[in-house]
Amino acid sequence: MARHIAANFINFLIVLLLAVASFFYWAKAEFVNPGPLAQSIFVEVPRGGSVSRLAAELQAQGAVTHAMIMRVAANYNGQAEKLKFGNYEIPAGASMSKILDI
Repeated sequence: MARHIAANFINFLIVLLLAVASFFYWAKAEFVNPGPLAQSIFVEVPRGGSVSRLAAELQAQGAVTHAMIMRVAANYNGQAEKLKFGNYEIPAGASMSKILDI
């Protein structure tokens, strides 16, 4: 009985690990692959603006597909603290990575 429980637990861990790895692979691909924007847009980052607000606005305008991925990646890469206010042009097809580098 204990053997079956241990085997089931190990199988569960393997499936969980594969699911987590697949999610991170997908999220990284979403972050670096070209974005869905068909033509360039202009976006304003207000003084004191946050990456969360910017990501939500970009998702609403169709520049990014998943604001959460952009927000998490910006925080992880340290780009959230480097956000500067101003008006920016987001080129057509820009990836989330490229947008954060602008």
